[in-house]
Amino acid sequence: VPFHELTQEEINEEYEELMNLRANDPRGSEYFERKDEEFRLKMELVRLRKQNNLTQIDMVEKSGLTQQAISRLEKDKGISPKLNTLISYLDALGYKIDFKPKEEK
Repeated sequence: VPFHELTQEEINEEYEELMNLRANDPRGSEYFERKDEEFRLKMELVRLRKQNNLTQIDMVEKSGLTQQAISRLEKDKGISPKLNTLISYLDALGYKIDFKPKEEK
């Protein structure tokens, strides 16, 4: 399976699809707030990788993850990554998971 780098157009299309679903879905705002968080996380991962001038191929070498795992982490909809995958990806970029309280609305 060849690598597929997300283009800005694909990112915009995915976000637009999410917004369309949100407007027409009866599941409520909590469901879509979680989806928004997932989308932002994926986009932040891609941003950090690109900020470090790394390709997905570079990430395979640095993280020890497979191409499929990296592609799924950055793009796939509806599939939650394994925690170890996320940790390995972040570690390859020199980051770690940190927690902070949610902001009050």
